Order: sequence, then structure tokens, then C-alpha cells
Amino acid sequence: MVFCVNTDLEAELGIEINGYEDLLNPELKGKIIVAAPDASSSGWRQLQTILATMGDEFDDDKGWNYIEQLLPDVLDGTVQPGRVFDRTVALDEVPDGYRAMADREALKVLVRP
Repeated sequence: MVFCVNTDLEAELGIEINGYEDLLNPELKGKIIVAAPDASSSGWRQLQTILATMGDEFDDDKGWNYIEQLLPDVLDGTVQPGRVFDRTVALDEVPDGYRAMADREALKVLVRP
């Protein structure tokens, strides 16, 4: 399992992210991306890893309590992690798509010819 950190965001916020505990920092609200465990095998593996790392056992309350703190918007349906593309651009608009991702206006852009 890979744990990726945006070092530019760390510098911008003046924080350090070294593990799952650090993701509960209020400065990161709305800035954490997860794959949907019901729609992707990597999302399922990510959930398993978080539960194993943050809990004492896979099915204990400690791990699930962490998930509830980390992902309240996912659990209440505000954010739909299974959605892969959240913007579509034409081939000649590819620079606009990259700009939208860089400016965090889009998570993933689909290019239509």
C-alpha cells in the first residue's frame, strides 16, 4: 500500500504529514482523496490498511472510529469517492484540464476527442 503526500500542500499549510494520525489535522479537511472501497480493489486495500494500522484488529471499534473522524463527508454521502472523473474537456482544452487539477478545482479530468 502506498501513502502519498503532497509536499507542496504540506509547505503551503505549514504542516508535516508522516502517517495516518496526521491526516486528522483540521487543516487537511476537504483535501484528502480516497478510492471507493466498494468500487475499486485499491480502495478496498486502502480501507483494510487503515483499519489494520489505526485499530488493534481489523474489525475493532478503534479503527472504525478513526475512519469516522477522517472521512465524515464520505460516510454521510456529501462526497462520492467512487466518482473517477469530475470534469470533461475537449482535446484542445487539455491545458485547462491540467490547470483545474493544479488549482484543485477538479480531481481528475476526462479528455474527449
